[in-house]
Amino acid sequence: MHCMVVWGSAIAGIPLTPQEHAEFEKVLAGHAWVRVFPGAFVIALIYEGERLELSKELSRVAQELNGGEPTGSRVRVLISPPIPKGSGTYAGWAAKEVWPELNKRSIE
Repeated sequence: MHCMVVWGSAIAGIPLTPQEHAEFEKVLAGHAWVRVFPGAFVIALIYEGERLELSKELSRVAQELNGGEPTGSRVRVLISPPIPKGSGTYAGWAAKEVWPELNKRSIE
């Protein structure tokens, strides 16, 4: 099982800083993940409640980066539902070294 997590700026033309990306990435420590592109990750889930735990922590970081506001005024986060392994393959245009790691978390 895995999920996809995406975060980024809600304001066009004002990207997140490397430090802001790093704050989100700290939440992923200890998890098996692959960075598809900056701010987009596929994360292997070991147990059912893991997605909820990640969601709470990523939302906490987003709220802190939004100055304590509960809505995504500047920084937004999107977390997919849990996706069972073998339920399909990802398609798109990504660096060739991403695909083996992505497949490890999603279809193998």
